[in-house]
This record gives sequence, C-alpha cells and structure tokens, in this order.
Amino acid sequence: MMLAVKERIMGAVTVMSEEDANKFWRILQQNYGYGLESVEPTKDEIEALDAYESGDPEYQATISQEDAMKLLFD
Repeated sequence: MMLAVKERIMGAVTVMSEEDANKFWRILQQNYGYGLESVEPTKDEIEALDAYESGDPEYQATISQEDAMKLLFD
C-alpha cells in the first residue's frame, strides 16, 4: 500500500507546475521538515527536465495537468 501512495505522490509532483511544486515542498518542510533536505538533481534528471522544457515529444505529457491531478487525488 505504501508503494502505491509514494507512486501517487511522485506522479503528482511530476505534473505539477514549478509554483505548485514549491508550495508542496514548503508544506512538507513545515510538517515533516525534521527529515527533509534538498537534493541536487542527477544528470539524468537534468537531461529529462531539459528535454521536457525544450518540447521534446518523448517527454511531453499525454494527459493534462488538471486530469492527472484528478486521477491522482480523487
């Protein structure tokens, strides 16, 4: 069950806007900050983000952010 929850969280974060991700991070820090730290992204993560931001079709969402949020949180 915990794996499914973690997967849903990761899925939600993946489709969040940068602004929403920052809000989410602040909520986590305020409520669970005792064990959280910032982690530098890996080379693969940076490459994936760059590909997404450049419009590479391999990295574009096939579902809208709104629909993904509904699936993840409903």
